[in-house]
Amino acid sequence: MGLAALWVVGIVVFLVWGSAMHSAVAPTRAPNGTITAKGKLDAWALQVGDCVKLPITESGNVTLLDVVPCGDLHNAQVFNLVDLGAGSYPGDDQVTQLSLDACQAKVTEFAKANAGMRPGLRVFTLFSSETMWKRGEHRAQCLVADVTTDFTGDVRGR
Repeated sequence: MGLAALWVVGIVVFLVWGSAMHSAVAPTRAPNGTITAKGKLDAWALQVGDCVKLPITESGNVTLLDVVPCGDLHNAQVFNLVDLGAGSYPGDDQVTQLSLDACQAKVTEFAKANAGMRPGLRVFTLFSSETMWKRGEHRAQCLVADVTTDFTGDVRGR
């Protein structure tokens, strides 16, 4: 499948403001880090490969997410983690653009190396708020998600 037929219909952004684990049940992980039992996880505790049930929205504050084993139905997967650089907080618009550019580059790089990726996917980002940035957390998490249907398995292997 060629890049022209890829999944990027649009880019949707999730803005993550600092959070704490509420009274949620944490998922179970195998020794290799793979989620083996569903639960709720702080957005910043996500790891590459984690399968997630995202609340699909154009933008918003996301702090606690439903994670599941990738063999269960889900609509998104953490694809990569990127560093957004040092310095003072550049503003909401700039952080949004930095995270989108970095995540899009990683997904495009993967798709080129693997003859494409499952059609219908969109890029989502979870990125640092100004408060988090001031604490030294200058990062974004890249997710790919299908906003039309749930799926099973590792999206990176499709």
